[in-house]
Amino acid sequence: MAAVNIQDLVSDDFDYGRWSSNVQKSLVESGVWDVVANGVSPDPTKNPELAATIKVVDLAQWRNCVIKNLKALKIIQSSLPHSFFRKTISVASAKDLWDLLKKGNDNEEVRQAKLRKLEKQFEELMMHYGEPMDFYLGRFLDITDQLRNSGNPKPDDEVIEKLLTSLSWEYDEAIPVVKEFMNLPDMTLHDLLNCYDMFGSHVDAMPHMLMDFIKSLRKAKAEQTWCGVCKKYNHYQEDCYYNPMVITSSGIKGQCFQCGERGHYARDCDTRKMQLVAKAADKEQQKIGVKADFTYDEDMWMVYKTTSEHMTPYEKFFSTLDRTVRAQVELANGNVIMAEGRGNARIMINGVKMVIKDVLFVPGINRNVLSFSQMAKSGYSMEMGGGEITIRDGTGKIFAQTMREKRGIALRLQVVKS
Repeated sequence: MAAVNIQDLVSDDFDYGRWSSNVQKSLVESGVWDVVANGVSPDPTKNPELAATIKVVDLAQWRNCVIKNLKALKIIQSSLPHSFFRKTISVASAKDLWDLLKKGNDNEEVRQAKLRKLEKQFEELMMHYGEPMDFYLGRFLDITDQLRNSGNPKPDDEVIEKLLTSLSWEYDEAIPVVKEFMNLPDMTLHDLLNCYDMFGSHVDAMPHMLMDFIKSLRKAKAEQTWCGVCKKYNHYQEDCYYNPMVITSSGIKGQCFQCGERGHYARDCDTRKMQLVAKAADKEQQKIGVKADFTYDEDMWMVYKTTSEHMTPYEKFFSTLDRTVRAQVELANGNVIMAEGRGNARIMINGVKMVIKDVLFVPGINRNVLSFSQMAKSGYSMEMGGGEITIRDGTGKIFAQTMREKRGIALRLQVVKS
């Protein structure tokens, strides 16, 4: 194996914990994890003693391990950020590459450095002018989720304060009303997220809409019974089926209506956050599928922040395509279709040829999709202002500029056909 500098495989932007979990699962499903865990023995035909005695069946097994090693190496390398991939081309062993990545990233010094960066990102996090609320909540929840996964979750009070002080100036009139909403009895972080989700996309109307909602809550609470567990007005909290402290006449303990599990309040359930992220993704994808309100040209690529994969329905776009890859793709309307391959597509933008790696071939969709979360892993960033979108690459150079339209963020990319 050619020498690889271990520091080249370390980056604050590389979430090793999440990456290793996902890739190991993929390796196991592909039946090649054993060669990553155990490695491949040297070529027995190069050892005179072994070459003279080795059985045909044993040689066939060794060759099968070599093939599995190449497949595992391909899976690992194709899952890495582009900056990492270029530096690992010389590595010939899947086990060697896996061990290098683990050694470089799975240590206390790297974890503390990444934690410090996350803390700084949370501290400096602000909504951009003109940024849709669901985009901002997606960014916000991504950072708080990473902090939680690192074992250093932010207290709810601190998260609430950040949500109240980090919106753009467009929400200046709404913030006092939001604070009044949070002063109602039993309001929690989940209620604030729900408030932003319900009213945040209507910037100008938000103060009036939210104030009307507050009045209706006060009126209902004054006139009816009130349950602080499920936020309903037709029973008391001590009688609520969803109160985990209540045992029914049949001896069954109450359950959380968000996740169905027993032993905690619904208002404390993390499932709400995941539902919010999923809802933002649904809004953003605008029901990717056959039925849609818009048409999409072949050279049009829609950029979505919460979509996890690049996708295209056009087989002719691929310069390489692995037809053995199969994956389920869930549409915004709940339907599930199958991806029928994964590969690379060559594009040209501003006269420069580039490669989009790891694009899923999904014949059942009606548009090309660029996952900005995948682009961000390679150092790309997005700026929004006055309806204009600017996307920069990892060096800070402008990759693309466009205007946000009703169907979302659309880029015109010329595909270089093989």
